[in-house]
Amino acid sequence: MIKCLSEKPIVLVFLSALFLSMPWLSILSPFAFVGFVPILILWKRNVKHFLLWVMFALLLWMSFSCWWVTIATAAAFVGIPLFGLIYNWLPFVIWYKIQKWASEPIRWILFISLYLIGEGLYTYAEFSFPWLTLGNAFARTPILVQWYEWTGVFGGSMWVLLVNVLVFKFITERKCRASLIATIAIPVVCSICLYFAYSSDGQQKSFAVIQPNLNPYTDKYGNMSVHQQLDVILDEASKCKNKKVDYFIAPETAIDVNIWTDRLADDPYVCKVRSFIRSCQLSPVMVIGATTVSKVSPSLSYDYATRKIGDIYYMMFNSSLWIDSTRNVDYYHKGCLVVGAEKLPYPKFFRSIERATGIPFGGIFGNYGRSKRRDVYHGVGTAICYESIYSEYFTEYIHSGAKIMTVITNDGWWNDTPGHVQHMNFSRLRAIETRRAIARSANTGISCLINGRGDVIDSLGWDKKGVLFGTLQEDDRQTLYVRLGDWPIRISWYMLALSLMFMIARIFRKKMDLI
Repeated sequence: MIKCLSEKPIVLVFLSALFLSMPWLSILSPFAFVGFVPILILWKRNVKHFLLWVMFALLLWMSFSCWWVTIATAAAFVGIPLFGLIYNWLPFVIWYKIQKWASEPIRWILFISLYLIGEGLYTYAEFSFPWLTLGNAFARTPILVQWYEWTGVFGGSMWVLLVNVLVFKFITERKCRASLIATIAIPVVCSICLYFAYSSDGQQKSFAVIQPNLNPYTDKYGNMSVHQQLDVILDEASKCKNKKVDYFIAPETAIDVNIWTDRLADDPYVCKVRSFIRSCQLSPVMVIGATTVSKVSPSLSYDYATRKIGDIYYMMFNSSLWIDSTRNVDYYHKGCLVVGAEKLPYPKFFRSIERATGIPFGGIFGNYGRSKRRDVYHGVGTAICYESIYSEYFTEYIHSGAKIMTVITNDGWWNDTPGHVQHMNFSRLRAIETRRAIARSANTGISCLINGRGDVIDSLGWDKKGVLFGTLQEDDRQTLYVRLGDWPIRISWYMLALSLMFMIARIFRKKMDLI
């Protein structure tokens, strides 16, 4: 019966989607090592419509892992698989078409390189969603991937793909057993050694992380005024006002009104926070999310992010504010924006469509401005929501001098689903890649303190209101990954080029032998 079922392509496709989904839906990260094995078995059997079966498996994987996006917007549930197929399925198409001319080792180098390049393009593209990058499979088990400080998350993708190939070879040909054991064991042993060897002797900073637990549908953008929301945040913060707090961390868009950046010092909401800061025992800083507005030059009127009131051109930003006891208020504008909600992708393309059809795409999509640099204040950087899932992007804060990182977000859009859990765990990988401790404040979801090994020191879960108090250590060292960035992707391009050259030379030599 079992053997009969395993002969059916639909069963293998379902198994592939299930295995690939398990690391995102549970703590069972090792299932990623066999996620592509059923697909490769279908290839080995030379089943009809192989590429369609692969497409179906990938669609199921994306749907199983990210179904929760429909709670916020149904469009994302369509857009994520659509673009995911471009970057995750197209590598299979290319590989399937050319692998028949490749010798055995080159075939698998092509497979791994093409898929990694697809992941890289999906990360760097204007419409990007690196949520399902294979290296993220270990977000809940960071003790297994402490070597991400060398390779970043794409090193994990390479590991997953290589183990899948070796498992497939072992199952179908009873080969590569020793290689399979070594490929799994060596990185795990290295990781465990790195985990216990890691230490940081940097200065300790104390954080009070606030989780106001405001439902975005009924409270935050419903019945509560911004003043009432800020009162909730400050009430929670007041529980730590008599402690030695260096930084209070409040969520993304906690002050969701249009604050002009040239009037920050006199804004009533900023003044309210400043008054609280002055009442604290020490002279702490509050990092808090806000919606800000800045005047821009009329020469930027062509940009979709530019808006106009009368003769004034301006842009809106999703920002973080740094408020202390003085009138000086520093700010950072979010640079990595969410497609649809905060930015229009491929603006030149949509501009041409707009001109031809008259459809105002700039009004349909979100049109926020963005920062081109990662600003850091007093050795602390702040990644805003979506920015925390981009590995190399996150390292830019370290290059700017961040010794400790904070993440502010609003994960309440997805309700109590796997979405907010996945998002928090990605921060654990960022901590390992950069060896920076992270204080994470969510409107609701999971607010937590994470050390440089990716351990969650303390946390507040879903639907909990409160404040976390704890200390984190600074670290000014730069990991290999911080220095080199996503080098596994660049290596993949070189390996792809060399493999294609080798294939072409091999084909040419065969033709010459026939002559």
